[in-house]
Amino acid sequence: MIEISFSQANTWKTCRKQWAYRYVDGRKGIPSLPAVRGNRYHEAIEASLKMGSRPDNPILGRDVNVIARLGWEKVEPEKYLELYDETKQYKIRGYADVIGHKEDQDFVLDWKFPGKHPGSSPKKDYVDQIQLYGYMSGFNGASLILAYPEHDTAFTVEQDFERGKSVAESIFDAARQIDEC
Repeated sequence: MIEISFSQANTWKTCRKQWAYRYVDGRKGIPSLPAVRGNRYHEAIEASLKMGSRPDNPILGRDVNVIARLGWEKVEPEKYLELYDETKQYKIRGYADVIGHKEDQDFVLDWKFPGKHPGSSPKKDYVDQIQLYGYMSGFNGASLILAYPEHDTAFTVEQDFERGKSVAESIFDAARQIDEC
């Protein structure tokens, strides 16, 4: 069985040589400063949500408080998601940063840590990723949130079931191409 993530499929589509260096040869390279910072933020927020505490860092504390203010009844940080193709030969895997529920509404949140302000709309890849996670979660009609803690900005995207399905099919296509190599 071939397992693939959203970012692995994007690397394959963008540059197959880079994909081979990273996923076949295991050469991860030196992470960028924004990537290191983003990983640290993710880890701290996840730990705070799991422990039910507020971190000392003002940016992280604000983010944990945002989730509390939203009044989500159930919060699942770092929720593992997987989706199989019809043959069960290929699996998409990923982690939604936070899944929450309030009354009859489901939420999928993904933290984003860019070095610069996201502007008036999120990047297409980020929207595709959150649509994929909404689709993989099994929700229909969920609110999908891209949150940029460093800039105190968030975008709520309506779940588009067909777009999520289309992104998943694109990733399964990448997995099939990889399998044929």
